[in-house]
Amino acid sequence: MKKLLALLLVVILAVAVFGCTQTSTPSTPTQAPQKTEAPTNTDDNGGGTDQPTDEPEEIAHVVLIEPLSGPYAGMGLSNQAGFKGCIAAWEEAGGFKKHPNRKLEIEYLDHEINSEVCLSLFERYAPTTDIFCIGISTMSIIACQPLAAKYEIPIMCVGITADRALTEPNDWTFRCSSGDIGNAKTHKQFFEFLIDWQGHPFETYALVCTSDDYGMGSSAVFAEKLQELGAKPVMDNEVLQNGQTTDVSGVVSKIKAANPQVIIAACSTTEAAMLMKTLKQFKVEIPLMTTGGGFGDPTFFEAVGPGGTDGAVACQTYMYEAYRFSTQPEKYKEWIKRTEEMTNYGWSEQTVHGWMPCGVVLEVLDEADALDGQSILAAFRRIDLPRDSLFNWYSLYEGCKFEEANGCYNQNKYAICIYGQIQNDAYVPVFIPGFEIPKDENPLVWPVKPYKD
Repeated sequence: MKKLLALLLVVILAVAVFGCTQTSTPSTPTQAPQKTEAPTNTDDNGGGTDQPTDEPEEIAHVVLIEPLSGPYAGMGLSNQAGFKGCIAAWEEAGGFKKHPNRKLEIEYLDHEINSEVCLSLFERYAPTTDIFCIGISTMSIIACQPLAAKYEIPIMCVGITADRALTEPNDWTFRCSSGDIGNAKTHKQFFEFLIDWQGHPFETYALVCTSDDYGMGSSAVFAEKLQELGAKPVMDNEVLQNGQTTDVSGVVSKIKAANPQVIIAACSTTEAAMLMKTLKQFKVEIPLMTTGGGFGDPTFFEAVGPGGTDGAVACQTYMYEAYRFSTQPEKYKEWIKRTEEMTNYGWSEQTVHGWMPCGVVLEVLDEADALDGQSILAAFRRIDLPRDSLFNWYSLYEGCKFEEANGCYNQNKYAICIYGQIQNDAYVPVFIPGFEIPKDENPLVWPVKPYKD
């Protein structure tokens, strides 16, 4: 019996050894280890290229907080459209190139022009966010700065707001576009250009603005530079309450009676349209200069109606006809069309105010050695983007490099604005710092009576 058991044990061991050493047949080939493929973008929540990588996937999480409701919703939605267009163009160009294992995720939130709402959203999303982008509201940015330092999460300013958030040293707030303080020098150059064009100085002006940071700050800088050239106000400044002003007939009557040489205006979209329509209604034939803002929103032109805005001049980051000065003129035109089709939202200066910071944020996230606060901060300080970078297709800057510049910390030292005139319901460039437009080719019509029927 023992011999039988011993023989049976030998047979079992032989079978086991044979089974362990047997090779696979061609019909069941052994699978080689596979490399992890980098994710490929398909929508706004994408990222990466088609290049393989051995690194594990990382999520780069961006949160854009804008006014998506209320009187500034048009600006916020335009900024959002710029983000979506820029991301789509970036994806088409290959997405994350230095770190193809990274994948972008972005969320769009509404702060309702309420700093407490913005602060609450920042606190709530901080644990999963790598960069916050905050637009239109300087007070919201200022309110969130202590949390940015606490959680070590950079804030990218969206739009030309936030001068007051950048005038004191800080580590965590950045702006790639120009602002009121930075534009002051070029405002004065533009006014000198107009004086030379018209052959006499400005002596008088009247100022109208909205009660927000943009309106109060931008108009004050405009007025200051006119005053340096000898102009004086003919009446007290008129301040329109955001979302509360329903009629500006009284304001326009005062302006018409005072008869200044020029009107300075810095308003949100609703108030800008109201002002322009009333000026036309009262046949006020006084040229108007604006600092952009609501005067660059597509809904502004729609609200005023055909021809109602012609003749006004403005400081803008973008105007379509500037494609002639762009390093990427064909892409410039192509992505305007594609972004409008994709977002179903009209292209405007505010779209560019979304496109620019988005392009810089994407570069920073690829440049960062890791997705922690200190690494991302180091990437912000390290980047020096050239003029033909994606972020700059529409802004005509020399590039992007953050440093102390134009009275602001962590400011893009190359930021400028373009000066244009509304003709046939669209801005055309008439003065661009760093670019020469020969006088015989300059489309400027000045002085002009813009409110005639």
